[in-house]
Amino acid sequence: MDTLYNQTNKLIQQTQQCFQLLESNVKNAVEIEAEIQEKIDSINRDKMPKCDLLNRRFAPNPDITAINIDYAIQHQNSLQNANKGVDEMLHTGANALESLRSQRMTLKGAQRRIMDMANTLGLSNHTMRLIEKELQKTRVLLVSGSLGGRG
Repeated sequence: MDTLYNQTNKLIQQTQQCFQLLESNVKNAVEIEAEIQEKIDSINRDKMPKCDLLNRRFAPNPDITAINIDYAIQHQNSLQNANKGVDEMLHTGANALESLRSQRMTLKGAQRRIMDMANTLGLSNHTMRLIEKELQKTRVLLVSGSLGGRG
């Protein structure tokens, strides 16, 4: 297409030069007119693909435009993916924090129950020691009472 365009453009420029020559040189008018007609006929012969060119709808150059658009789209997609990743990390962190709070409450409750049991066991141990001391006193009294009654 470029070659045809350049050839046709060259013929048009030559035809314009012939018209200028025709205006200034009336003596050779027939020869110049014949040359002009020859150039116009040559343009008309070659015009069929130029007709296709004129009827064709042009779009931006896909090679150059596609690279810039593709890069911009890839950049935009990367930014969106990074944004989604950060959002997911924040969501995961919030869930982990909530889970840790729940576990803290559960552990505090367990700690209270353990402390209550420990206090109960401590009281029970103290009570058991007192009971054992009283039992020993009672045994001593019992043994001494039974010996004292015999003799």
